[in-house]
Amino acid sequence: ILDISNPAKPAIVSSIHTGDGAFAVLPAAGVVYLAGFGPGSSVIAVDVRNKKTPRISSKIYDSTLLAGTCALAIKEKVLYVVAYSAGKILSVDISDPLHMKPISYFAEPGMKGPGRIALSGNTAYVINSSNDSMLAIDISDPARLKTRYFIQDPLIKKTYGIALDGNMILLAGRDARSFVIVDGKKLKQ
Repeated sequence: ILDISNPAKPAIVSSIHTGDGAFAVLPAAGVVYLAGFGPGSSVIAVDVRNKKTPRISSKIYDSTLLAGTCALAIKEKVLYVVAYSAGKILSVDISDPLHMKPISYFAEPGMKGPGRIALSGNTAYVINSSNDSMLAIDISDPARLKTRYFIQDPLIKKTYGIALDGNMILLAGRDARSFVIVDGKKLKQ
């Protein structure tokens, strides 16, 4: 944890060792969720209410189902965890933010190398860098995630960036050297 009150000279306030090679971080109400890419394959909840003494409060580890954990998103009381190497999305109950409980795992044959996630309403948009695609997932029931639609295009080759702007889905394709805007309203819902 860094104190950036003096941006020219940030100061380390505290640190902890996760043992899991944290890859992504997402803060939420006194908790920080970490994606443990490797060697971990986990999602970790860290109690940061006292910034000087952070502590791991819970951890979900699964070397198969969470291999390559790399991105996180929250909708209400559910944390969505993206596992790149496993090709899976995990929904996690965080109604007690410090004590995570797995809800369900989601896999889709067209989801290869999921790397980033963006949420809008009851839809999770997941980019897949291994097959140049984006998958829209219905998250209205976190226990039963299901595919809404799938798009694949050479313009989003090795897609590594996603953001949402209203109904527009913004995608950055690394190998295609492109930036693509998709009108979410015109896609098959």
